[in-house]
Amino acid sequence: MKANNYAARAVDILEERGKEHGDFNKLFDEMGSLFSFILANKLKDDITPYEAALLMVALKLARMQQKGTGTQDSILDAIGYLSIAGALYEKEKKS
Repeated sequence: MKANNYAARAVDILEERGKEHGDFNKLFDEMGSLFSFILANKLKDDITPYEAALLMVALKLARMQQKGTGTQDSILDAIGYLSIAGALYEKEKKS
């Protein structure tokens, strides 16, 4: 797949997931809260939605290091999570 095809496919996937799972802002607010709850004894600050998106990128990068585990899908997911991270970063910056 060519580089621009990855970007275009990632846009399609983001739209599909948005219809399936709803607004990513709400989802990543909830994910940040859950990550913070799980890691409460180890954290001094709560995990932000932006940081939650970065953690999902890290998960996809780790999966990409495993041979034979759907690397193309993980690349597309990582692009999507990075796009969400960018939007959440801009939102946090405005707050």
